[in-house]
Amino acid sequence: MPGMTSYQERECLYHAALALEHRGQIVDLGIWLGSLAASLAAGVMANQRLSDGGTKVYAYDTFLWHEWMDSIGDRLGITGYGTGDSFLPEFRQRTARWESVIEVRAGDVASFPWDGRPIAILVIDAMKDEGTAKAIMTNFFPSLIPGKSLVFQQDFAHFYTSWIHLIWWRIRENLELIEDIAESGGSLYRYVKEIPPDRYTQILDLHSADDAEWSAAFANSRSIVRPEKMHMVAAAEVMRFLHAKRGEDAAGALARHRDEGHWGEEIERVMSTPEWQSQAASHWNRMGRK
Repeated sequence: MPGMTSYQERECLYHAALALEHRGQIVDLGIWLGSLAASLAAGVMANQRLSDGGTKVYAYDTFLWHEWMDSIGDRLGITGYGTGDSFLPEFRQRTARWESVIEVRAGDVASFPWDGRPIAILVIDAMKDEGTAKAIMTNFFPSLIPGKSLVFQQDFAHFYTSWIHLIWWRIRENLELIEDIAESGGSLYRYVKEIPPDRYTQILDLHSADDAEWSAAFANSRSIVRPEKMHMVAAAEVMRFLHAKRGEDAAGALARHRDEGHWGEEIERVMSTPEWQSQAASHWNRMGRK
């Protein structure tokens, strides 16, 4: 299937669904054309323990085309869509083989409160902004099963989503790393300890973090990713300063990571953003880093 996911991610989630031994639903947040939803659904259908049909894959997306999808669609042979067009029919056609276990939820993830049923596997590819990250944490995490549920964070090593590292640092005692997935930005965790309801406000008060806590968060992330992903976490740290409109600090962080050998495609993606060009490029050039 075409998609923005790797074979390794698809294989990981197929086997996660195939190995499920306990009741609970599967929620996939931000599915695009459904490559991971299909992998999960295939695992459910092959899992004899789930043969009663009680476990479904809930597929959340706006299913609306955005301009940034054009180049990816062209590369994958998916054309004919303009900004704002619905690609829900395309999703349904491509996932028809597994439609008996896929439940579509079309709309903004933040506008779909979960109904409280236990969630066995939570797949997150929708923490693209701080507001959605907070909605996901408060709407879905309370339904995870301590000691059993799995959480897959696809954007853990993505350059833009710096807030994920702070959130994951604050819930580090609640999530246990199972696997940092090769050839992807994703990682799989087990939800080992319940997050007390009264902790969510503190966890999600992202602007309360000082530089020391942010540094600890990124150091923690670097300690759990594969060596080849170090530049991806470094890119997110640079982006964190750009999100805070601290261009000089972003340039300094990039220089430090370059000197430490953390350089790669994600770093270059940071340098191509409007935020970098408007806030940090001049500082970088004054440092003599062409």
